[in-house]
Amino acid sequence: MGPIFEVNYQSIFGLVPEAVPRGRQAAYLADKIFKGTPAGKIPVVTAPYLFHFNYRQTQKIGLEADEESLRQADIIIR
Repeated sequence: MGPIFEVNYQSIFGLVPEAVPRGRQAAYLADKIFKGTPAGKIPVVTAPYLFHFNYRQTQKIGLEADEESLRQADIIIR
């Protein structure tokens, strides 16, 4: 999933990769490439994601947010 905010559009939830770990992973991969490691030898890595829950949008469109979703969210937009 991508950003939960776009021009004239807001979703109720989204998974957003953490920026710092993502940058560290990019630096690690770039280092491997610059040192000549073949592409097939470089591991596939993914950054951890944060679960964003847009409670404000939920209320705006008349839905109720269940407590379980709110408990699981890393970030709640109120």
